[in-house]
Amino acid sequence: MYLLYIKIYYFGKLKNQSLKELKQKYLILLSAWNVDMIELKESKIKDVPKKQTEDFKILSKNLDKNYKAILLDERGKNMTSQNFANSLEEASFAGQKTAFIIGPTFGFQEEDKSIFNEKIGLSKMTFTHEMAQIILLEQLYRAFSIINNKSYHY
Repeated sequence: MYLLYIKIYYFGKLKNQSLKELKQKYLILLSAWNVDMIELKESKIKDVPKKQTEDFKILSKNLDKNYKAILLDERGKNMTSQNFANSLEEASFAGQKTAFIIGPTFGFQEEDKSIFNEKIGLSKMTFTHEMAQIILLEQLYRAFSIINNKSYHY
């Protein structure tokens, strides 16, 4: 089994009870992989550019610099589940720790995105921040299954 250290930074609480339960299910399934979820409080500033700047500051204060920072972005690189699993497996071999960032409501300003090591997309479609958490967790579990030759991924 491969040892991975993953942190998922996200803004705002899950409000939907069904999604909370699904999140817990995936976190249990991923327990062998040291997956931590870090909730960040989104700023309440109304002006969008100022809000983006403040939310970026909130993330920057909390982001663990020992982790490779990957922003989930609709314009990021799209991967297959197999490619995603391969990249996580390579990170494991390299002893690399990985942080996934699910941005706030209005995202971050383009100039701030340069701090991220990589940008990946879950889809060309846009998802709510709640759904992005669940989709990322599901894809992490799928990658875990691929890497460990489990029957979840077909």
